[in-house]
Amino acid sequence: MNQLNNLIKKELSFYFKNPLGYIVVCLFAIIANFLFMKDVFLRDDTSMRPFFDMIPFLLLFFVPALAMRVFSEEQKAGTLETLLSLPVKEEIIVLAKFIAVSICFTIAFLLTLSVPISLFFLGKVTVGLLLCQYLGAFFLTILFLSITQFFSLFSKNQVVVFLISVVVIFLLFIPTILNDSLFIISPIYYYEQFQRGLLDTRALIYFTVLTTLLQVAAIKKLKRL
Repeated sequence: MNQLNNLIKKELSFYFKNPLGYIVVCLFAIIANFLFMKDVFLRDDTSMRPFFDMIPFLLLFFVPALAMRVFSEEQKAGTLETLLSLPVKEEIIVLAKFIAVSICFTIAFLLTLSVPISLFFLGKVTVGLLLCQYLGAFFLTILFLSITQFFSLFSKNQVVVFLISVVVIFLLFIPTILNDSLFIISPIYYYEQFQRGLLDTRALIYFTVLTTLLQVAAIKKLKRL
């Protein structure tokens, strides 16, 4: 547990001692808040649904932008070999990096709470629905993070990792566009369940299993480096 905590602190210290962490986290919150609030009075509606409808498209770019360096930078700097030579299991390394970036995006989502707080004074906000919607956004975030983290093991070039991750994540959107019958294989389908306020067991299983499989794949890849 101490090893895990120390690695998480190490990762977080990079993000918050480096402009990259502040830029991505703050820019995500600013853009999300602005895109929603600029039309809220025109819609004459206090529903948060339009806010969460645009979140997947923001995450498509912001998650890879923050997570692209997770392993690629360490490979480029030659510090990954040093890390792997320490008496630390690969599972701990992967989990620590995953948790650190997840914490960064948790902070980013907390910064968007100014939106529902503002709407609370303008109209009725259903707290239960809002919590469910944020939960769906978090599950989508950690899935995209797992994808980016996995691909960061394949290249020392962060730009390459970013582009591959964006393309792969975008392909997950495609079934929702091409064919209604394929909708069920897309994470957007399960994300939509949360946006309706439904804690669907299938959605929980889908995100948990897929995220776990990607973490396991990352661990196996790291062991082969």
